[in-house]
Amino acid sequence: APGAQEDPVKAIQNLPGVANQSFSSQIVIQGSEPDDTRYTINGHEIPLIFHFGGLTSVVTPTAVKDVEFLAAGFGPEYGRALGGIINLNTKKAKTDRWHGEGFLDITKLGVLTEGPLSDKSSLVASARISYFGKVIEKVAEEMDDFGVTAAPEFQDYYVNYEYEISKDERFSLVAISSKDTLELIVKEGNDPNIEGDISNTTTFSRVIPRYIKIINEKTKLDISLAAGTDSLNFKLGERFFDLNSTILTQRGEVEYKYNEKLTNYIGTDIQWRKFDLDILFPNRSSGGGVNSGGGNATFASLSGENTETAIYSRNTYKFSDKLTLSPNLRAEYF
Repeated sequence: APGAQEDPVKAIQNLPGVANQSFSSQIVIQGSEPDDTRYTINGHEIPLIFHFGGLTSVVTPTAVKDVEFLAAGFGPEYGRALGGIINLNTKKAKTDRWHGEGFLDITKLGVLTEGPLSDKSSLVASARISYFGKVIEKVAEEMDDFGVTAAPEFQDYYVNYEYEISKDERFSLVAISSKDTLELIVKEGNDPNIEGDISNTTTFSRVIPRYIKIINEKTKLDISLAAGTDSLNFKLGERFFDLNSTILTQRGEVEYKYNEKLTNYIGTDIQWRKFDLDILFPNRSSGGGVNSGGGNATFASLSGENTETAIYSRNTYKFSDKLTLSPNLRAEYF
């Protein structure tokens, strides 16, 4: 797709009704709020799909099998979104022999390798790191015109292990880690309103084991888990905002084919999250609050957890090659 830089996720931004915010990792679908779009990998939610500024998606494009773009009207297997769903499906490694690639461009460098570990197992592994921020930082040091300059950097790591237990059973393990850092380079004396370090760091990680079994010619089981962490850290001088979360999600689906026309899917979609928030912010006035640091700042600490549990039934009935009816139902407790 033109302008996608060989990245299948960036190609979505060229579709009608889709927009991306300037210098943002979020996508706007049909005018909805950016936070109303959910990003998932193999069905499990992740906090973002792009690195800072939308430079590239968080998974090396070579490791992506396909991208599902579901704008409104998506099936009951997904929820918690008003705008739409963008789901990355990872691909199985090539098994004919070992393959590898390395790449270098003006923003990043990376490597990827894939191949068979045995007759029944295979592996895909990739790593990328950017140096764009270092280049900007060096240029800003040498030029007086750079008063306040944003220097984004990112790194991501990805592994996909597949094992064929039998012809009817398959196990896979996907691990992904991503880190984005955005620093503002402020030349001393250029702007007295923004003295000191200014930085924003976003990280997340997921480990996703998945088990698929064909029980018989009519029934198939697909169950997976995802465990990981999300972190959002913002610093402005001595002030800070640190949000750290632990996430556990589960998805399961049983497919049953009654006949050539009717297929039923019954599944679960569960998400548990525990969070801890520490924040130090300036007081708006001299009164109130629990003061810290000489009375000019307030420190607050919060923690909590929540669980969202959903069960669903999706059905497809093919009247003909041109007409399919899909009555669905999703119930969610939150």
